[in-house]
Amino acid sequence: MAATYVTDEAFMPTQAPPNFQNGQRIINEQGLTGIKENFVLLDMHWFLLHLSGVILLIYTSLRMMLFSTYFIVAGAHANNNGTHEPWLSRKTRKYANLRKNIIFMPILLVLAYLLTSGLAFDWFIHTMPNQVNALMNTVLYGR
Repeated sequence: MAATYVTDEAFMPTQAPPNFQNGQRIINEQGLTGIKENFVLLDMHWFLLHLSGVILLIYTSLRMMLFSTYFIVAGAHANNNGTHEPWLSRKTRKYANLRKNIIFMPILLVLAYLLTSGLAFDWFIHTMPNQVNALMNTVLYGR
């Protein structure tokens, strides 16, 4: 369910550059040179973070798919009382670490959400500099 929500954020981010929705049309009409005319450098940084969030979402989804495949195939094999382990079960066994996936996958999905929605970019550009400045003033000059 979380991956579905993050996928929705990938298509309609919470915080996006003004021309994000028109990006595909701009590239189709003007080519890649149209990006220079319609987007500023800060927008390109946003796009890179957004793209890394989408890649992280794809990685997480594939890993969860392989994790689920192992347990489906292994469970069906256990019910049939077969003697040989199916090849699909052998190939997906390395993704079957339950403890690692229970901790690791939600963290990756939250990170993918923050990157795809634009919240990480907003924090990095607007909030973090103020927080670092306040911390430095506190360390150097006291309260």
